[in-house]
Amino acid sequence: MAAAKRKAIADAEKIVRRTAGDILDGVVDGTPEDTSVTIGDWHVGVNVTPSDKLDKPDVGGSAAKARGQATILTAGIGDKINIVNNQDHVEGLNAGRAVSKPSGWIEAAIDSATRRRP
Repeated sequence: MAAAKRKAIADAEKIVRRTAGDILDGVVDGTPEDTSVTIGDWHVGVNVTPSDKLDKPDVGGSAAKARGQATILTAGIGDKINIVNNQDHVEGLNAGRAVSKPSGWIEAAIDSATRRRP
């Protein structure tokens, strides 16, 4: 019985981590790119909400993804995973103030990641 419980917890953790990773990939990929500073400013916290800004270019978002995925891997069952971007203009970009991306790309990333899960 204990082995089955451990397996169920491990399976659930994998689903949560994969979903959070997919959301992170989606918001990074969806972020309108001008100087790539906003793309690089995606942060992940487990049981904390990151409040810092990097203000460094990250073309394509590979550094933001790597940092975020490493943090997501530390999450366990019951942990809260926060994916945030603290750039002042990110809400405006998501509202459609960028000509290069449609509005609602943050919500679209969340919807896409959560609809793929059982």
